[in-house]
Amino acid sequence: MIRGIILDLEGTLVNLENAHFSAFCQAIHEIFGVTITTEEVVARVPNAIGGGDENIANHLAVYYGDSTRQDGLLQLKEVFFQTIVGETIIEARPGVLQAIGEFRKRGFLVAIGSNTPRKPAIDYIRRIGITKDMVPDRLVVVADDVGGRKKPDPAVFEEARRRMMFPPQEILVFGDAPVDVTAAHRLGSICIAMPVHTSRSSIEALEVVKPFKVFWKWEGVDWQPLLDEVEGHLRSSQ
Repeated sequence: MIRGIILDLEGTLVNLENAHFSAFCQAIHEIFGVTITTEEVVARVPNAIGGGDENIANHLAVYYGDSTRQDGLLQLKEVFFQTIVGETIIEARPGVLQAIGEFRKRGFLVAIGSNTPRKPAIDYIRRIGITKDMVPDRLVVVADDVGGRKKPDPAVFEEARRRMMFPPQEILVFGDAPVDVTAAHRLGSICIAMPVHTSRSSIEALEVVKPFKVFWKWEGVDWQPLLDEVEGHLRSSQ
C-alpha cells in the first residue's frame, strides 16, 4: 500500500533543464569559441538529463579537446545559469501543484529528493508555490544531506524514505530522468517518469531503465486508476 510520495525536483517539478543547457552553451562559446545548441548538449553527453553539471562539463571539455578546462567550464556555466535564473520567472510545471494537492488529500506524505544543493532547492520549491504545509523543509532531502551522494545512487531517496518512516514498497517515486528511475529501483520502489525532453536519445535512455509508467504532462493524469494499477502491481509482486 502506497503511503509516501517522493518527487525529484529539477525537470520533474520545475523545468530548469533548458536553463542549465543554455548556460553550458554560452560557456562553451566563451571558452572554446564554438556555437552549440541545447539539443546538441543532450545528444553528446550521456545522462545529460539528471546526470549533474560535473558529468556534463567533463564530457563537453573532453569532446572539445581540452579536459583541463572542465573546472573553468563548470564555473563559467554557473555564472551564466545564475543570470538566466535571476531573469526568469520560475514556475511549476502545469499540474504539479494540483497533483501534490491530490496526494495530500489522499493522505500521502510528500517528500522531495534532489541532487540540487539545499539553498537553491528550497528557493525553487517555494518560488513555484510548494508551501511548507505541502512539503515541509524536513522532507526536502538533497545530496548535501547524504555526503554528496547523487542519483543514481539511491541515498537521497533512502534518506527521504527514512524521514517518512515507510518501507520502500510503500513509496512511489516521480522523476524525469533515467538516474531517478534507477535510484528508485535501487531503493526498491516503483517509479513514474515525468520527462520534459522528447528527443530520441532522451526517450531511448528512459526506455532502458524501465519506469513503471511514462507521462509527458502532469495535467490530465487520472490518479485513481494509476494508483489502483500501482497497488495491483505491488500485490502481484508479493
